[in-house]
Amino acid sequence: MLKYIHYHKSPIGYHIYVEGERHPVGYLKQIGDKFNIIHNRMTREQRHDYFTFAAAQKKVSELVNRN
Repeated sequence: MLKYIHYHKSPIGYHIYVEGERHPVGYLKQIGDKFNIIHNRMTREQRHDYFTFAAAQKKVSELVNRN
């Protein structure tokens, strides 16, 4: 079952919230026109990758919805 993910604008980029969670599960840190994903399910090496906003949303969806 897919979980609903929503984003709240913050000074650093976006907070990532998942349906039913009270606290953010991660962040999209904006650096220029690219975004860096900060999420607990990512390895340290993966946290240094930069994405467009659409690609970052897709990656976050994959991270949140994997079993």
